[in-house]
Amino acid sequence: MLMISECTDAFEKLPLIENVEVLRNILYSGIWVRFKNCQEKRQEARIKERDK
Repeated sequence: MLMISECTDAFEKLPLIENVEVLRNILYSGIWVRFKNCQEKRQEARIKERDK
């Protein structure tokens, strides 16, 4: 999580003019999609472990 925070901070400091909203959308949306996928995998692992 810390690395993601550092990446987004660095991105916001860049002097971008074109396609900033598209890049921002990809960056921030991608973070939450990845986070959700990780949570789902952990949940599945817990269920499998519990069912054993």
